Amino acid sequence: VKVGDRFTLFRPTTHMYHPVTRDYMGRMVVILGVLEIAKEPGAGVTEARIVRSFDAMAPGDLLKPFEMPPPVPAQQVTSGPVTGIVLDFKTPRQLTGQSEIVYLDKGEMDGVALGDRFSVSHRGGRLSTTSRNPDQVVAEIKIIGLQARTATAYVLQSTDAIRRGDIINRLPPPPPKTEPAAAPPKERETGK
Repeated sequence: VKVGDRFTLFRPTTHMYHPVTRDYMGRMVVILGVLEIAKEPGAGVTEARIVRSFDAMAPGDLLKPFEMPPPVPAQQVTSGPVTGIVLDFKTPRQLTGQSEIVYLDKGEMDGVALGDRFSVSHRGGRLSTTSRNPDQVVAEIKIIGLQARTATAYVLQSTDAIRRGDIINRLPPPPPKTEPAAAPPKERETGK
């Protein structure tokens, strides 16, 4: 390392399992902050200063080279159906809602892109052995982080609590904005 190098400080936490299939999905990681090397290393030790702090740091937390996250597009550019499941929430709780972070079981390998918007639905309850109520849309989310097989999303709006196992469906991109047509030129009036 050299003076000025930046590192992300992180802590692996709980193991994550798919709420429906029970397949192992990976390990949740908490980003704690960003450090910058302040002095040249000496005797196997170096000094760093905290540039950004997101959570409490402790001995034993891990470092990786800092990478600037890619910008999230304001508008969705992808289209086509993608259906998945809400895996978990950033904050450990049973339910979550608006302005929170959720983790999904679909990622870049599934055709998901930064900026994509998804609806979140509760499964409709069974009415009988052959029929069920329709699914109920309860939230809209936007992809803000992407991994190969999972994604991180921000809850833009919700009308009910989001639960692990809720269904997600990619929304179509917004229609392109059309420029107003130019008014036809006015004909000149000729004086008589």
